[in-house]
Amino acid sequence: MGVATIGRRPRFAPPPHARIDWSHPLSQGLVFYVIPAMGYNDLVARYAGTLNGSPVTSSSVMGQTLKLTSANADFINFPSPPDSLFTGPISLMWQGKTTAASQYNSFLHKHAGAGVGNAPFSMLTDNSASPQKVTLSRASASPTSVTGNYNWDTTVGCLPVNVESNVLITSTDGGVRTTPTVYVNGNQYAVTGAGTGTGNCTTSSGQPIRIGRRADAVVSLTGHITAVMIWNRALSTSEAADLNVDPFQFLVW
Repeated sequence: MGVATIGRRPRFAPPPHARIDWSHPLSQGLVFYVIPAMGYNDLVARYAGTLNGSPVTSSSVMGQTLKLTSANADFINFPSPPDSLFTGPISLMWQGKTTAASQYNSFLHKHAGAGVGNAPFSMLTDNSASPQKVTLSRASASPTSVTGNYNWDTTVGCLPVNVESNVLITSTDGGVRTTPTVYVNGNQYAVTGAGTGTGNCTTSSGQPIRIGRRADAVVSLTGHITAVMIWNRALSTSEAADLNVDPFQFLVW
């Protein structure tokens, strides 16, 4: 008998395909998973997160979420897993919604040690409008030809404000110049290399994972978080479609 899902699928959506083996998530590369409605813990590695500011719970299409407000310095902070976990192939999934089109919004950020050029990733929006563009910023300390930060932005606004959405960014390796693949609500969007810019984070030393705020506090989230997931591999297009149908599949196997 399956376990009841924490959220609910859209009424007329088809069931997810059996492409993701949730019964063995670690073998599938899942290395970090947080669902605020179930508590502030990494469901894979069992790290306990801490809340900062004054976030509150709220309801959404997918169930209960955590509401964050940038002005209150709200975010979730997690102890830092090894930096090496995030410097190779990676997939970053964020389920929730932004509620402020007047600001950049930070979904997920991990800054490594030694300051400049060592942010494995920064996942955020890249324009103060609706819909918003989505950015993946990556950085490297070597080789010297690519040292520093590099941004990859969607070419068009793709994330609607005030709408529960699924954002997935995948990358086949840890290279800052490797073009990532961006999906929003199951649709793939073209990206362009934008060089350095708002996605930079070059003023912090080693930091924990932060959900809803960049390590240097320059970019924060005003919106709701339903779930966050990190894989140490690049998910396929079909897996992206499955996650958009139901990001809580692992609760129903």
